[in-house]
Amino acid sequence: MTYKALSPHLHPTADAAKKFAREQWGVNRIREEESLSREITLRPTILAKMNDYHSLCLEISESRFPQTAKDIANACKNNFEPVRLYVTIPRGIELRGTDYQSQQNEARENGVGLIEVDEHSGRIIDQALSLSLTGVRKFPPKEFCPRFRQPVSNAQETYRDGYPAEACHTIYNELEALTRRIAGTATRRNLWNDNPPNIDTANGPWANICATLVSRLNIKRCNCPNLRVQLLHRIAGITDRRNLTGHRVNSKRTLIERDRVLRTSFEFACDLLLELDKACRPLRLR
Repeated sequence: MTYKALSPHLHPTADAAKKFAREQWGVNRIREEESLSREITLRPTILAKMNDYHSLCLEISESRFPQTAKDIANACKNNFEPVRLYVTIPRGIELRGTDYQSQQNEARENGVGLIEVDEHSGRIIDQALSLSLTGVRKFPPKEFCPRFRQPVSNAQETYRDGYPAEACHTIYNELEALTRRIAGTATRRNLWNDNPPNIDTANGPWANICATLVSRLNIKRCNCPNLRVQLLHRIAGITDRRNLTGHRVNSKRTLIERDRVLRTSFEFACDLLLELDKACRPLRLR
């Protein structure tokens, strides 16, 4: 193959990268310098289809995070394009100093991986993430109370590692546990309207717990000015959405649809957890 855009001295690196891609991921029908998709006309050096419906892009460079890789990463993130992008460098190239370190950190932050190759072999230095998932909003764990910081941190790492459904379930589980604690506290402190409802706050259906909080919780007695009925209604509505995270992926189109839905679901669930966490702090839950 005659590369048109790639500098001639990097042609052996590109050929070695194609060999490594076949051996590492079993990809075939490798293309060179073709448009990534109908919507994204950027042309990575090497492009192939992976078995999990992602596109594999290898951008050959002597820089850790060249501008071409930045452009591809941003375009994929904004278009929910399921791509794993690796910058591929020649083995033995001098990559030292603060510039290299800052490039490495920026690439990792954007989900871009790094491979080094020579004519004999290759090595993955940094794993690439699915770029369709990297655009999710960040939720600083320090904004949550200490109880939730580790689960929120773990959920965000799980999401970026390519398991958005599992990340959503982690946040839903924390929301469920928090609403059950609120209901249990309401029963112990008599914070209900009229007589206490006959519910099992520890093991009863989550949807029933949420519905009871909406209809029976005495907000004034709770002394939580931000614990509003509208917030409880939104949490009650998420109990149905919780069961919709296991979308079956059998094509690139369904993968893109799944990623769109799960990004929205994950952000919405994190927003709810943070809002409910702050709203119920005056209760000093056990």
